[in-house]
Amino acid sequence: MTLFSNSMIAEVIPFIRLPRTMEAFDYKIPKNLEVGLSAGSIVSVPFRKKNVLGFADRLKDASYVPANKLRAINKIIIERSLTEEQIDLFYWMAGNYATARSIIIKMFFPFTSKSFFDNLSRANKKIQDSRFKIQAVKHPWFKSQSHLIQYDSRENILEEYKKIATEFAKGKNQLLILFPRLVLLRRFYDSLPDKIKKRTEIYQSTGIKQSALQNAFWRIKSNEAKIILGTRPALFAPFANLSSIIIDQEESPDYRQEEPNPRYHPIDAAEFLQKRDKRIKILYTSPLPSIERFSAALDKKIKFTSGDNFSQTEDRIKILDTRHPESWRATYPFHFEMESAIKDELENGKNVFILAGRRGESAMLVCADCGWSPACPNCAIPLSIVNERKMDEALVCFRCGLKQAGTPFCPACQGSRLKYRGAGIKKIYEAAVKFFPDAQIRQITKEPQLNQDRANDRPEIIIGTPYAIDSLDFSNIGLIGLVSTDGALFSPQFRSTERFGQLLCGLMSLAPKADLLVQTMAPEHKVFTIWQRNRADFLQQELKSRKEANYPPFSAILKLIIQNKEYEAAENAANAWIDKNNDLAKESDIEILGPIRPASPLVRGRFRTHIILRTMENSAFLKIIKRIPNDWIIDKNPENLL
Repeated sequence: MTLFSNSMIAEVIPFIRLPRTMEAFDYKIPKNLEVGLSAGSIVSVPFRKKNVLGFADRLKDASYVPANKLRAINKIIIERSLTEEQIDLFYWMAGNYATARSIIIKMFFPFTSKSFFDNLSRANKKIQDSRFKIQAVKHPWFKSQSHLIQYDSRENILEEYKKIATEFAKGKNQLLILFPRLVLLRRFYDSLPDKIKKRTEIYQSTGIKQSALQNAFWRIKSNEAKIILGTRPALFAPFANLSSIIIDQEESPDYRQEEPNPRYHPIDAAEFLQKRDKRIKILYTSPLPSIERFSAALDKKIKFTSGDNFSQTEDRIKILDTRHPESWRATYPFHFEMESAIKDELENGKNVFILAGRRGESAMLVCADCGWSPACPNCAIPLSIVNERKMDEALVCFRCGLKQAGTPFCPACQGSRLKYRGAGIKKIYEAAVKFFPDAQIRQITKEPQLNQDRANDRPEIIIGTPYAIDSLDFSNIGLIGLVSTDGALFSPQFRSTERFGQLLCGLMSLAPKADLLVQTMAPEHKVFTIWQRNRADFLQQELKSRKEANYPPFSAILKLIIQNKEYEAAENAANAWIDKNNDLAKESDIEILGPIRPASPLVRGRFRTHIILRTMENSAFLKIIKRIPNDWIIDKNPENLL
C-alpha cells in the first residue's frame, strides 16, 4: 500500500459499534481546528451518511488514504478528554491485551452521548490544575512502594482501611480502594463516617445514571474526591493526584474480566500506573495471597507482612471423612459429627452457616453402567437435578434457565441404574428441616443483598452457595460447615487447589472465632494436610506444583478461543492454525497445546475450542500474535485454561 503525505491527519475512533478489525479512521484536520485538537480530543466527524462523535486517537502527517478522499473533522467537542495517565494506560491496554483500540476506549467512557460530553466539557472548563506534590502516607503499610498484607480478621482489615481513608480525607492526594465485588464496596462505604463520605466518590461504570457518572468524573478530575471506591473499572477514572492504591482481597477471581473483551486483570493495570509513576504505592491485602503475589514477595518485589496464623487451628478445623457410608448414612447429607456440632451451636444460641457447592437437589445424574450424564443443549454443561421425585421437572440448567424432564432409562445404553450424585442446596435444606425442626432455617442462592434482616432472634441455620457469603453477618456464627464441595476441589482447572484454600481462609477471616468443619471424600488432599498446619507451607507447596507443571507465574500463557456454529469446524480451524504456525512457535520457544475442549463448549449458540500458547517471556508472543485471526478471542494469562 502507498503511504500518502498530507498535512495534518487524526486517527479517530467513532463511538459506534464496529467490527473488531476496524479500529480507527483517518480524517483531515481543518486549519481552524489545528490549534485546539490533540490526542485525546472528542470530535464530531462525518461517518457514512451522518455525523457521529469519536475519540481522536493520535495525530500524524501521512495516511494510506489519498488526500482527495479524506473527509474532515467537523468540530471539537472536548479539547482534552483524558488525562496523560489515562492516555498512556489506553495505549498500554490495547497492546498488552492485543485488543482493538475501539474496544479499549469504551472502558474510559461508559457513556458516549453528546449530552454527556457537552456537560463534561462545561465541567472541565471550571477545573484548575490540581496536581500537587505527593505527600508521604503516615500509615506504616505504605512505607514500601508495594506491600502485601496477609490478614486473619476481615473486621480488623476494614478498620485499617478507615484509618487510611481518614488520613487521605485531610490531605491533597487521592486514594483508590478496589473491591472485587460491588456489595463489599457498598458495605464499606456505609460504614464510613459522614465527614469521610463527603470526600469519597464511588466510581462504577454499570448500573449508574449518566448524571451520576458525570458528577463522579468531575469530582475525581477536580481532586474534590480524595477517596475513590470502585470495582475494576475504577482504575480508568480521571484521577487528578492519585498516590496510593489498595487492592482488597487481591486473590479474588472476581477481579478478572472474562466476558466481554478485553479479558484483563486490574492488578496488571494498577502495576502499569505504578511503573509509569513510581510515586504511586500499592497495598495488596488477602487472607491467603494469590500464588502470583506470593511469588513476587519471595522475589523481594513486594514487601510481605504475614499475619499470625489463625489461632487454635487444629481445634477449630475438622476434616470429616465421608468415604464410608456409616459416617453419614443416618444423617445424610450431614456427617454425623457435622450434625452433632450443628445441634451444639444452636443450643448455645449461635448461628450456623452451611456452604453448599451447587443449587438444586442433587449435583448431577449419572448412569452407573456407562457414565452418561444429561447436559444442557444450549450450554453443554451438566444439568442439575431440582426434583428427584417429579420426572417432568427434574432437570434444570442454572446458566440459561432450561428445564427438562428426567428419564427412567439411560438414553445411551438403555440401562436403569441412574444414580443421583452430590447434595445440592435444596437437599441440604430439606435435611436441615428434618434434623433440626426447632431451628430457624433459610437458604440464599441469589446475588447478595445488603441488610438482609433475620426474621427473629432465634438461632438460625443459613444454607447458601458462595453467593451467600457477601450478604451474611458473621458476628454470631459459631460454626461454618462445607457440604458437598469436593467438585470445586477436584476441578481440572490448575488454580482449583489454590482457590479452595483461599475459600477456607476467607471464611475463617470472616468469623475468626467460629469452628470450620469440612466434609470431603479426600481428607488426605494437600489443601487440608498442608493448610491445616500453616498458610506459608500451603503457598510454598502450591508454588512448587506450579513450577513443576510450568504454570504462571513461571510461564506466560495466551489462551486462544475459536468459535463456530459447529464444534468440528472450530476444531478444524484450530488444527489448521497449529499446523501452519508450529515452526514459528518452535523458533520463538512457544509451546502449543490443543485444541482443547473447554468445560463450557457452547456459549451463546456458538461452540468453542481452545488453543494454549505457553512460553517463558511475554515478548516471545510478539511475532506469533500477528498471525492470530481477527475473529479469535485472545485471553492473556487466563483464570482458567478449560
